[in-house]
Amino acid sequence: MLRGVSLSSWWLVFVLVLFLIGLGAFPVYIVDEARNAQAGWEMFRSGDWLVPTFNGGVRTDKPPLHYWAMQPFYALLGKTAVAARLGSALCGVLTALLVFAFCRWSFSSRAAILSASVYGLGIYVPLQFGLATPDPYLALCFTAGMFALFRGYRDCDKKFLFAGYALLGIGSLAKGPVIFVLAATAWAVYLLFSGRDWWSGVRRLNPLAGIILALAIAAPWYLMIHWQTEGLFTRDFFMDHNIRRFAHTKEGHGGPAPLILLLALGALLPFSCWLPRAAVAAAGRSAAPALKFCLVTGSAVLVFFALSGTKLPSYPFPALAFLAVLIGVWLERLWLGQRPVLSDHLAFSVASFFVAALPLAMWLGLKQDKVLAPLAGDWWHLGFLWPAALGAAWYWLRQRPTYALATLAAAWWGLHLYLMLVLLPAISGFNQVTASLPVLKPSPSVTAFGRFAPAYVFELDHEVPRLDSIIALTNWLDTVADGGRLLSAERYIDSIPPNAPLEIIFRQKDLFEYPTTIIYQYHAPH
Repeated sequence: MLRGVSLSSWWLVFVLVLFLIGLGAFPVYIVDEARNAQAGWEMFRSGDWLVPTFNGGVRTDKPPLHYWAMQPFYALLGKTAVAARLGSALCGVLTALLVFAFCRWSFSSRAAILSASVYGLGIYVPLQFGLATPDPYLALCFTAGMFALFRGYRDCDKKFLFAGYALLGIGSLAKGPVIFVLAATAWAVYLLFSGRDWWSGVRRLNPLAGIILALAIAAPWYLMIHWQTEGLFTRDFFMDHNIRRFAHTKEGHGGPAPLILLLALGALLPFSCWLPRAAVAAAGRSAAPALKFCLVTGSAVLVFFALSGTKLPSYPFPALAFLAVLIGVWLERLWLGQRPVLSDHLAFSVASFFVAALPLAMWLGLKQDKVLAPLAGDWWHLGFLWPAALGAAWYWLRQRPTYALATLAAAWWGLHLYLMLVLLPAISGFNQVTASLPVLKPSPSVTAFGRFAPAYVFELDHEVPRLDSIIALTNWLDTVADGGRLLSAERYIDSIPPNAPLEIIFRQKDLFEYPTTIIYQYHAPH
């Protein structure tokens, strides 16, 4: 096995490939990604870096950090999926390298390589960093900010402290004040159990100066957009997308509190199977302060979102880097030649089972979906996972756990390549937006009645006027030119006047969503 500098060099290549490959292999389609990518493009096209818009209206869902990051890539590459996603992917590279650097400073080069590998190989991590959403920017700023604060606290180094506060301030421009809540909660708990006087620990963090610095970075934009939108952004973003989203289930995305922990475990598969034992070790009295800090920070994020009324797969994302450190440090024992304990055997068995079961899971999952059922026969593409699982088991039984884990890692690496370059592009080929573009683009006009997939706005590259009432639809019928298209959904079909000169020219169930898209063509009466 490669060691030292050469291993670190190969690891850098590994990170770059894992996070950057396949960014343009499938179109921008997922609802949130399409809205964010289009909002970034509208900002680029208008030159207005202050007020985000989507489809011509003010977008109050998120602050502008990820839109700003898209600007140079849109300028360089045009309106493409790669341009929209490249900033997110670079956030992934930087976050993984931060995990590496933090672990090398706090523990060892071996722990650094293992922790960064656990993070980069997590089944959900490269996928989320490959989407044009604000979550990658939040994860980078939160991870970098907390690592910097810990180093500044431990070494009494104000440079790192202020760098940490600055990063948190920048991160608040990704998804709002939640980054401050997460950081404050984690530090409050960590100082409580650090063995020091709590107030002396707080003073050591110099929070007053840090808060002033963070607000100096973030507050100007929030104040300017409040004034520019006459309070609209402030009301919608803080009340609806923060307070109400936390207090209530929004858009049907709810669930029990343990769901967040399950999402975190699933996101870091296969090596998350070692997380329970690694967390117990990190909670021990002899655990290093850096390890306890990662345990507290990761746990604080999970508990906070477990209490939220709304729960999404991306919510545990800021915790994953800290949880990966726990796992990597625990696995270092095996690299150093220590014999596996019972928990290691159990974790390896579960991880191997997940690897071996994926082909069957793919077949069952695709077969149950009416749209994607034709792809179920491709389950054998994952057949390489079976010999990998057997090979890993062979190494494990021969008391060579390092080789066993390396075999699982190689198999998971291959899985990521397959997902990004083969399966996701194949799945995206079944989305209704791509399928219907040939009947929409030749039209003199496209108008929507009711809610519709945001990816249409991104693909058509022009505003799609939306009709929200029967009166508006009637007025549209009186003014539309012959051949105009009406983009709608099956759930609105009863609202269409039965004698309207409209012909259904496209109908397909939305991919990953419940609605069925319908496109009408208007025929002018003669």
